[in-house]
Amino acid sequence: MASNFFLIRWIKLLVKLYLDAFRYRLSRRLFIIILIKFFILFAILKVFFFKDYLDSRFSTDKEKAQYVLSNLTTVSTSDTLISTTKPKK
Repeated sequence: MASNFFLIRWIKLLVKLYLDAFRYRLSRRLFIIILIKFFILFAILKVFFFKDYLDSRFSTDKEKAQYVLSNLTTVSTSDTLISTTKPKK
């Protein structure tokens, strides 16, 4: 019961914070700039640069899960950050 009270209190505080911030012209402009940046990052860049890799290569969810699991659990020797070879003198 107490956790619900604190959650509602925090939500009310955040709403008041944003409403108070929109009273000023500068804060409205900054918030609009932030929204435009989020739109560019998530909508435009996702469409053009982040193609749906798994859907184009696998047909079932089981195959996709197996591929992701195998790539997360195996480490390629070319992906290691620390070199295991001795430096040349």
